[in-house]
Amino acid sequence: MSKETLLFYVDGTVEQAMFNKPRDVVIDEAGNIYVSDTQNHVIRKISEGMVSTLAGSGKAGYKDEIGKNAQFNSPTGLDLDKKGNLYVADTGNNAIRKVTPLGEVTTVAREFNEPADVVVEESGDGTGIIVLDSGNQLIRRTDSGKATTIAGKRETRLSQTTYIQGGYADGMALLARFNFPKGMIVLQDGTLLIADTWNHRIRGILKDGRVVTVAGIGTPGEKDGPISIASLNAPLDLSYNNGVLYISEMFNNTIRKLNISIEEINNLETDESVLAGITFTMPEDVIQVWFNKKRIEFSDVEPYIENNKVIVPLRAVLEAWGAEVTWRESGREILIANENCRRIFKYGVDPLTIHQGRSLVGLRFLAERMGFQVLWIPEYQAVVIESI
Repeated sequence: MSKETLLFYVDGTVEQAMFNKPRDVVIDEAGNIYVSDTQNHVIRKISEGMVSTLAGSGKAGYKDEIGKNAQFNSPTGLDLDKKGNLYVADTGNNAIRKVTPLGEVTTVAREFNEPADVVVEESGDGTGIIVLDSGNQLIRRTDSGKATTIAGKRETRLSQTTYIQGGYADGMALLARFNFPKGMIVLQDGTLLIADTWNHRIRGILKDGRVVTVAGIGTPGEKDGPISIASLNAPLDLSYNNGVLYISEMFNNTIRKLNISIEEINNLETDESVLAGITFTMPEDVIQVWFNKKRIEFSDVEPYIENNKVIVPLRAVLEAWGAEVTWRESGREILIANENCRRIFKYGVDPLTIHQGRSLVGLRFLAERMGFQVLWIPEYQAVVIESI
């Protein structure tokens, strides 16, 4: 244990106790306070005027054990479940740890990249943990040790580091981008608010699957005012109470206040684009196809992927466009017609196939023939088609 750690690591009365860069605080139903004492690599407990070490040896390491026999490495974010178990973002160990009220430490999940915060989700199906996977620029959910991404997109790796390059983009959750987010809270309706630290913004992950910017203009500053002009400087953590969002800022050394209701947050808009107004479902076994922002429901034959090409039912897609689709047996051809367009697809000439009695065609070929704009969104197994 270093001299610095010894100097700032003292249990005892609240007047005597010392901490070393504490990062997060949670309070249980009995009023006990738990603190992630980051630079001391321990979890502290404050109860009835006394400070004690619940878990951790005071030396950086990784060990599942009980009390002071356990080891952490720069623990940060904390949350409690209904049984009083504490969940810890063990940042330096790239892990999520669980600490029972008696101080027994176990590992819940690993393979993160400097996780910075956790939120416990409890339901009849068990306990899930939302994890701010800061170094990967992702918000993830782990359940039974398996992690899935709920927001954020990994891009390129920063040179000579283990970190993914940060970025900024609102929109559908799996297409949004973050920049080393550090703090997170969940509101009563399930909306997540994220302190997107190096974007100098507060972001919201809404229940409809969109990511929006709640506050901050993207450049560091300390200007107060409407959210359209107010600036933040490395927001680190958040709290929300009775329509007021409190923001702690790392470099302004301030606590900022934003009066905003949950309804107002959910009414915030993302940038207009071809994806605006589309609410993708999470990835399924089938491909979802959206035409002019409306999802096509296929009654029998579903789209599929063959040789890295998306194959779609011709009639279903073009009828969604409002076209009349007519099969002409004599010429073994399909006539497509609406008030602005007339096209013919011919078997033996065009790349058509028959599957379960339906005519199918490659999506890219269809788009080029009809003049459609097409996007393939792999994160959602989704095709987005816009008529031009």
